[in-house]
Amino acid sequence: MAGLSLRSVAQDVGVSLGALSYHVGDKASLLAAIVALQRDEWQDIRTRWASRTARLPLSDADTLSAVIEAFLDDTATARRPFAIAGCELLLDAVHNPDALPSLASVLNDEDDFWTTLFQTGDVGHATMLGPVVAAYCRDEMPYTVALGDDTQYRLLRRANISRLAQGFSGTAQGLSRALPDLVALCGEESAETPLPVALHTGTRQMELAHHIADLIAEYGIPAISHRLVAKRSDIAVSSVAYHFRTRDDLLLAGLGALVLDMRQELHDRDGGQESRRGMAVMRATHAIALAATRDPSLRPFALDMRRRRSENVRDEVSLQIGGPRGLDPAAIQAACMATIGSGLARLAAGAAPRRLEVTFDLLRTLRLARMA
Repeated sequence: MAGLSLRSVAQDVGVSLGALSYHVGDKASLLAAIVALQRDEWQDIRTRWASRTARLPLSDADTLSAVIEAFLDDTATARRPFAIAGCELLLDAVHNPDALPSLASVLNDEDDFWTTLFQTGDVGHATMLGPVVAAYCRDEMPYTVALGDDTQYRLLRRANISRLAQGFSGTAQGLSRALPDLVALCGEESAETPLPVALHTGTRQMELAHHIADLIAEYGIPAISHRLVAKRSDIAVSSVAYHFRTRDDLLLAGLGALVLDMRQELHDRDGGQESRRGMAVMRATHAIALAATRDPSLRPFALDMRRRRSENVRDEVSLQIGGPRGLDPAAIQAACMATIGSGLARLAAGAAPRRLEVTFDLLRTLRLARMA
């Protein structure tokens, strides 16, 4: 989205800027037209998947799990431009919702797609489960687009989707029970391990890392450079490079600062208050995944961000959704992804009301209803 302009489109299409402006208008009109195309695409998707699933027993958790996986794969491959555009629009609207006021209708289409599919398939508690699955897919999609051919990622995703399809009820079985091992196989040790870049309180490195974190939150991953960090920090580019030699070091430092701030906010906040830094981290991880669709060198970063979903809030989520008996790791991770997808949609929708917010309380209600 950062590179989208009438001039770049005119050059790609091979027409003059004046001709394009005459037919399209300004950039706001261009974005509105893209959103309208997204809505048309959703109508086509709804028709196709209604036909595909008409005779499938969607009330069976294994069948539903397979359908969710197939939907993600089909959208990320056969409809790849649509999938990438949707992810880019969401991320851009999170930064500036006023620029894309019509995107709220697309987000509602996503919720309606799954809710209608489940109602037709006689899936229990469809009005709750539909938006939850839509929110989960919203968080998962950029990773499927970037990492869909990675075997370890696909196994991790399957373990999560299995528990999602069960509505987080019952106990983890089969692959879902192996989630900690799957997480470990997707990279180095996870959980509360030391950050990839050592950040110590009161150091110049930590100060710069916080500047990088602010830039990631404001502009996204693609904008990060030594020059931009130097300008924000009011120091020489060479000084930034002294502390963080490569652009990868910049990204790791910025994400590390975001994670540290998020952990602190989770520790300090009153129950239910959203973590400001937490959502900044989530936006940054989407930006990494989208960047990885164009730059393969970023794939390891994308996979690392994906496997780390939920690691900083595991105990809190387990208690809020699972009660005193807790929740298994696969269900915890799937639940976190659903709340992230819902949170991003709320930010992207701006002032437009959302029909149903996916919260830990809602997921607890869904879980208990599915267990009854």
